[in-house]
Amino acid sequence: MSRVVGASGGAVHANGVAASPLAAGERLVALDVVRGFALLGILLMNVEFFLRPVQALVLGREQWPQAVDRAAGWLVATFVQGKFYILFALLFGMGFAIQLERWGRDGGPFAGRFLRRMAGLAAIGLLHATLIWYGDILLSYALIGVALLAFRRTPARRLPAWGLALVVVPLLVGTALRWQTGRSAERAHGEGAAAQARAEYLAGVRAGAAEAERVYRSGTPAEIQAQRVEDARLQFGFFPFFAPGVLGIFLLGAWFVRAGVVADPEAHAALLRRLNRTGLALGAPLAVAAMQLGADAGQADVSPHALGGHVVMQAASLLLGLAYFAGLLRIARRPGWASRLAPVAAAGRMALSNYLLQSILVTALAYGWGLGLYGRIPRASQLLLALAVWGVNLAVSHWWLARFRFGPAEWLWRSITYGRLAPAR
Repeated sequence: MSRVVGASGGAVHANGVAASPLAAGERLVALDVVRGFALLGILLMNVEFFLRPVQALVLGREQWPQAVDRAAGWLVATFVQGKFYILFALLFGMGFAIQLERWGRDGGPFAGRFLRRMAGLAAIGLLHATLIWYGDILLSYALIGVALLAFRRTPARRLPAWGLALVVVPLLVGTALRWQTGRSAERAHGEGAAAQARAEYLAGVRAGAAEAERVYRSGTPAEIQAQRVEDARLQFGFFPFFAPGVLGIFLLGAWFVRAGVVADPEAHAALLRRLNRTGLALGAPLAVAAMQLGADAGQADVSPHALGGHVVMQAASLLLGLAYFAGLLRIARRPGWASRLAPVAAAGRMALSNYLLQSILVTALAYGWGLGLYGRIPRASQLLLALAVWGVNLAVSHWWLARFRFGPAEWLWRSITYGRLAPAR
């Protein structure tokens, strides 16, 4: 019986069935490297909102007085924000496809185990959002992940079409509706009244953001907890708007496994090279153009140029996300690079634990129960902070995995998935 190594850390037999988690020595290290770098990209984006209220999503990118901070914010918004979440979503879809192969195609046993897996992730995400940081993505991934069950029998050749349709169609429809809503308000009340209403709305948002900043920086633990729960509720309010696109990216990730790209990257070197080169050549200029149009203007701006910038940026993000994935996979598979990238691979093996650790470390610096630096770290310094926290991820992962098989969160998640305590050492 032949055997390949799966993206989620599972052994896949030729008949598509395996019964136990994969041993540490059998992992596909290249995908762990991709996860490790994705952790850095996610943190470079998230660190802003560890230190800035969720209401700022409506207000757009912060305009810092110092040029170096404005440049740092522009670089992240252009080449990082939205791109590395796509990378993680691709990896999530790959994990689903590997589990489908490992656990067999029988709908009953697979569905039950996968639903336990998603329930475990949802529980971890809910605790993360309400007790550590409101900007959690795990709960959303778990809920969207359940919808993958509807595609478990979809032929591999159809997955890219489904994925792109789920990304593109809701984006265009949602953008058209936002523009139409703005136009309807102007027609009903006049441009002046609509502008006045928008100004009053933004003033309320700024007041809410200022109060949230006060609470996180110097509030009591009870005030911080209440604010965090409220902000988690606000954050989750965006769920219906981004869920279809995330599901589409999941399906694209599943295609990489079903098409054999993950199991044998060398046999698909030409495809990976095209994704890398074409994605960078098209995605980077589109991202810059989107910023010029006003893609970073905030959710409240429904002007045609800002909405157009948003659509262009979504296209750029998909192209760059795929380019980053292909490029990192190619680098990780080069001879001699395995040992050089071993610390990054270790962090990738513990991606869930490291994601949670990032939240704990940065909120300890930012919130009033810690150092109270909320709102006081300039944007360029935030990027240095992200690099330092990622360095902690690398060091902790190396230390932990020298002693244990899985990260602590991964161990808990596996135990929930398999319905028994996973071996720790």
